[in-house]
Amino acid sequence: MRWDYLVEYHSIPFKAITQFKVETAGRFEMESELKIYVSGQAEPMEITMTPDCAMGVQQSLANNMFT
Repeated sequence: MRWDYLVEYHSIPFKAITQFKVETAGRFEMESELKIYVSGQAEPMEITMTPDCAMGVQQSLANNMFT
């Protein structure tokens, strides 16, 4: 079996996340970008995904960080 792509997994503790946001160009855009800002890092982690997936991740982060 041959793999033509690379998948990376990152673990970030909730306490290290300082902010996050989802950027999308509009309702019919096929991709959204999730940015996660981590303490001690100058630049955010940027992850491209579908808008529905990005909103699900954003909701999960909000539910776990602010409760």
